[in-house]
Amino acid sequence: MANTQIYITENGKTTLATSGCICDRNIDINVDVPTTGGDGITPTGTIDVVANGIWDVTNYAIAQVAVPAVTETLTVTENGTYTTGYGVDGFSKVTVNVPTSVDAGAVIESLEVTANGTYTAPDGVDGYSPIVVNVPSSGGGSGYWDEDTVKAFANRTATSLSLPDGLTGINDYAFYNYSGLTSMTLPNSITRIGKYTFYNCKGLILTSLPNNLTIIGTNAFNNCTGLALTSLPDGLTGIGTYAFNNCTGLALTSLPESIVTVENKAFYNCTGLTSMTFPSSITNIANNAFEKCTGLATVTFKGKPAGIGSSAFSSCTNLKTINVPWAEGEVSYAPWGATNATINYNYTG
Repeated sequence: MANTQIYITENGKTTLATSGCICDRNIDINVDVPTTGGDGITPTGTIDVVANGIWDVTNYAIAQVAVPAVTETLTVTENGTYTTGYGVDGFSKVTVNVPTSVDAGAVIESLEVTANGTYTAPDGVDGYSPIVVNVPSSGGGSGYWDEDTVKAFANRTATSLSLPDGLTGINDYAFYNYSGLTSMTLPNSITRIGKYTFYNCKGLILTSLPNNLTIIGTNAFNNCTGLALTSLPDGLTGIGTYAFNNCTGLALTSLPESIVTVENKAFYNCTGLTSMTFPSSITNIANNAFEKCTGLATVTFKGKPAGIGSSAFSSCTNLKTINVPWAEGEVSYAPWGATNATINYNYTG
């Protein structure tokens, strides 16, 4: 489900639009939104509305509704009945390409099917007619989630999910606070994981990320204490603030050469880290990037960043050795918050 958010500010029935990468079924939602919260109390906080029904948001200021996606196209090339099913990246349009002749050099005609029904293809010599295409309201297709899986996802009852091949992104908040999720199969086609995507998924155990991943958004894996990554994809270029905050099971020993910047608190309180090697591509490490990584004992730089925040390694109480290939004084604020560390300058090891 793509947790692309909209805000409901008055009572009534809301028919959701189409947007995003991961979708639930199209849903109509009735949300009761009082003006004061009852008894003169001003509503505060938010509630996530993730399924059909009437939701009482008396004590909430904002109702956040997940918007499903209906975005893809299915091409059918011969007579038959086609059921697109339910699931991720649903079909907004079905195009039926029908040869008008079985002879060599046949001209291909096309017929657009946008709803359930029987459609007769354009006439032609030995043409294929009719074509029957079943298009459910939420779309889907071969290789996508079936209806039972979608319902389990919407109701947060599934403990294991497998995303389909071909998916290129996971939207913001898609699995936000999904504490019961323990395993997830991510296809290598994914290039982007949005902000707060797996926020507080404490039970989720992942040992690898998609090979083609380039962006990990802000707070993407915040408080995913079961995350057990030992490496990051070679093409990764961006890690957002708080991306791996409190991922105490993280076991990385280096960052890929593609990384340029480590953002603020990206690895805050990652107590499972014991050593870290920074590639020569690194130009900046922000303040508090590795704060409270109490297991961290050794840090090695392969190149000279333009800047390292004065508290980049603050409260890393066991950090004893920092190996750097530059001379003393060339990078400001040493030892960058690591008060117990010895810096080995002009290191060539």
